[in-house]
Amino acid sequence: MLPRIYYKGHELWTETPYVIPEYSFSVRVESEPVLSYEHSEFKWCSETEARTLLEYDSNKIAAWELFQRLRV
Repeated sequence: MLPRIYYKGHELWTETPYVIPEYSFSVRVESEPVLSYEHSEFKWCSETEARTLLEYDSNKIAAWELFQRLRV
């Protein structure tokens, strides 16, 4: 869950969700990703680099789990 204050325009929300559910997924990528309008760039990186780039604990935990699963 992430606090709503992290989202642009949250001041205009008429309903009162104070936290937003966050989900993490992994997929096998076999070609270069095509980004939606919500994203301007992406980056392939190592586990160490990912740890330094990620801001939120929930993202760091999801990345940690992914790298653990890839080691198996």
